[in-house]
This record gives sequence, structure tokens and C-alpha cells, in this order.
Amino acid sequence: MNNPTASHLLDSRVATAFYGSFKSLRPIQEAVIKPLLNQENVILASGTGSGKTEAVMAPLVSRYWKQAVQKNVLILLYISPTKALVNDLEKRLSHKLSSLGIKVGVRHGDRDDLKQSIKPHILITTPESLEVILMRNDQTLDNIKCLVFDEIHLLYNTQRGIQLSVLAKRLESKINHNLQRVALSATIG
Repeated sequence: MNNPTASHLLDSRVATAFYGSFKSLRPIQEAVIKPLLNQENVILASGTGSGKTEAVMAPLVSRYWKQAVQKNVLILLYISPTKALVNDLEKRLSHKLSSLGIKVGVRHGDRDDLKQSIKPHILITTPESLEVILMRNDQTLDNIKCLVFDEIHLLYNTQRGIQLSVLAKRLESKINHNLQRVALSATIG
């Protein structure tokens, strides 16, 4: 990969895991590195297939992965609106992140990796499953640093969106610190 302006800010192992075969980053991938590394909240709107997931996950992992692995804690919640998307994301991210020692887990109605003996460092879930996790007062959430909301346009101005907003506030109250928030969409007007 050539050395674009912000990519050098990423941990080299993380950059290789996400972008190793790329000659250069896409503009949206380049644009969000610095704000995410600086723990800013970000809304990223870009077309389908433009690399939004990698654009946000590479800097977030670069920022938090050593802490996750050293302390063996869950540091990032990735919230997606459907089980199918959750399963797809887990397949895509697990391959990239396993080389860094990061375990990606899933929690939805058919699967709960929080009940495994080896806990995930990144959890991909649905809004409804996040509510279940909060209701059971799962201590695994205590070290969360960031929330990623995927396909946010599907939740905007809906009951599920209101539910997710309340759940995010409940989570922040439970852990007693502010969370970095990232929202992704291909179709925000």
C-alpha cells in the first residue's frame, strides 16, 4: 500500500490486516482515520460496497485492539439491524482480525457468544439482543469503548431507532463513561 496521508496513523499490523492488498485507500477510508483515532463521533454515509465497514473498523481496532487483547475484554459493540447482516459481518471481520488475536463474537436470537468460555473482543449484535444483554446485566459490557451503528438509515425515525437510542444511553449509564459512536449508512439523504 502506498503511504496516503492518514493511513500512516494506523498501527501497521492493523493496516495490513485490513488494507494489505490495497494499493491505496479509498477517500472515505482515508477521511475517517484521524477523527476515529482522536475518539470523535462519526457519521459515515457512502455508497454500498464503498468500504464503510473497513473504513471505520481499521481505525477503531488500531485504537483499541491492544487493550482488548491485553486485558481480554470486550471493547467494541457493532450493532446491525438484522441477524443476516450480523452473520455476514462476523464472517468478513473474523478473518481479518484473527491475525491480531482479536476474537469476533455474535449475539442474536440463534447464537450467544457471550456465553462461551472465551469471550469476544468485538461483539456484533442486533438492537433487540443488546436489550437482552443489558437486561441480564452482563458484566462483559463494562469495558466497551465504542458503539458502531450499521445501516442507521433503517433505524432513523422508527421505534427501533428510539429503542436503540435508549439502549445506548442505558449502556453509558451502566458503564459510567462516554462511548465513542459511529454511524454508517449507504442511503442517508
